[in-house]
Amino acid sequence: MFLSPKKKKQKKEKKGAMQSTETAMQSMESAVLSMETTMQSTATAMQSMKTAIQSITSALQLMETMTSNAWSFSYTVARTLKRPDFNFGWSERIFNRRDFDIYLKKELYQVTDSIKARGVIYSLLHLSEEQKYKGVITISSGSFAFTICYYGDRYKIPVTVVLPTTTAEEKLGICRAYLLARVLVRGNNLLEAHRAALDIAMKEDLFYLDGNDHPNMIIGQATLGIEIIKQQSEIDVVLLPTAIEGCGLTTAIAIAIKGCNSKITVIVS
Repeated sequence: MFLSPKKKKQKKEKKGAMQSTETAMQSMESAVLSMETTMQSTATAMQSMKTAIQSITSALQLMETMTSNAWSFSYTVARTLKRPDFNFGWSERIFNRRDFDIYLKKELYQVTDSIKARGVIYSLLHLSEEQKYKGVITISSGSFAFTICYYGDRYKIPVTVVLPTTTAEEKLGICRAYLLARVLVRGNNLLEAHRAALDIAMKEDLFYLDGNDHPNMIIGQATLGIEIIKQQSEIDVVLLPTAIEGCGLTTAIAIAIKGCNSKITVIVS
C-alpha cells in the first residue's frame, strides 16, 4: 500500500504521540509506586517512633518503680548488713575545710568485702519459695561468688557458682567452705563460664542471677544511694568510682540519688 509523504509523516507523528503517552503512563505508575513506598516508610517511621516513646515510657516507669522499691527496702538491707563493730548508719568525714567537706560511704566494711551485698540480699529475699528450694546459679570471678555463697548459706538457699579456670584457688576454697554452695570451674573466661551456667540452669531448672544487670540486684544496690541522701541531705556532688563501664550497680546508685534530689551532680569515673 502506497502512502503519500504527508500521510507517512502523520502516521509517524501518531506513533510518536502514542509512545510518549505510554512513557508518561509508565512514569505516572512509577510515581504512584514511589508515593506508596514513601507512605509505607513514613508509616514505618511513625511506628518506630511510637515504639521508641513506649520504650522511654517503660524505662521511666521502671526507674520510678525501682526508686520506690529501693526506698521501702532500704532499712531491711541496712539491718541485714549491720555488724556489731561497725556503725553502718553513718558516712565518715575524711576531709573538711571552710564550706567544703568530703564524706566517704564505707561500703568496704561489708562482711563479704563486696559492694554487691545489697543486691544479693534483695535478690535472694525476693525469690519465690520454689526458686529458693531449687536454688540459684550465677557466674563470678571471685568476690561476687563469695558474697552469694555467704548469704545463700545465711538464708538456707542452695547456690551454684560457676567460675572460670583463671580463678585463684584461695577464692575457690572460700566459696567451698559453705555447705549449701556448689562451686564449679568451667571455661577459660567469664563468657565461657556464663554459657556453662546458663546450660546448667536450664537443665536443672535453677534461677540464674546476673550479678550486674538483674533488676533486683539493681534495686538492692540503689539503697546505697538512698542512704547517702538520708545521711548527708545537703550534699552537692556524689562521686561514684567504678572499674566497669556501664556498670548496672553504679547506675542504680546514680538513679536513686537523682530520684531523691535531681539537683545533685553525680559523677561516674
